[in-house]
Amino acid sequence: MKRYEFEVQSIHPSEYRRSFYDIFDKEKARGNLYYHRVVKEIAPPPELIRDFVLVSAATLTIIKHLYDFYKEIKPKRGKVYITIKGKSFDLEAYNIDELKAKISDKEKDIK
Repeated sequence: MKRYEFEVQSIHPSEYRRSFYDIFDKEKARGNLYYHRVVKEIAPPPELIRDFVLVSAATLTIIKHLYDFYKEIKPKRGKVYITIKGKSFDLEAYNIDELKAKISDKEKDIK
């Protein structure tokens, strides 16, 4: 079975933390992905939080949800990055379809 393995890094205000994890919880409930949090730390400026999440996904619908989240937090100086095989993609620099294609190129066959 094909799965996509990548890391999501989000820099967001603390009040957005629950909605950030809700994105993953909803996809997990649908059976589309597994995830676990890697680390949490304060990011500059001090009112922001940096969350790292490792993702193993059956589909890439999570990318659209993360993009919508990014658009919501962008005015508050938030950022979302996706890292796969050591290469980091800033959601602001890549459109969703391009990012999905790049992640698709690096999919992993899980047995």
